[in-house]
Amino acid sequence: MLEAASQVDTVVFDKTGTLTRGRPSLQQVLPTPGSSLSAAQLLAYAAAVERCTSHPVAQAIVQAADNSGVHPDVSAWDHC
Repeated sequence: MLEAASQVDTVVFDKTGTLTRGRPSLQQVLPTPGSSLSAAQLLAYAAAVERCTSHPVAQAIVQAADNSGVHPDVSAWDHC
């Protein structure tokens, strides 16, 4: 195996943050052009629906919202 690895000249990694941090992280929120939603509103909605999910991508969305001070009002939702 090590002999074969010595002949590798290219390695490609998925840039989700899992390689460097061990978990994905959200880098940017881009609403669809022409959308009436701002990036903050879109992040708030995404975080609201992902808040109770344990999936790593969902956790990255919620963490980004928390770090940005975006706190969607989900008090009326029957969730979690």
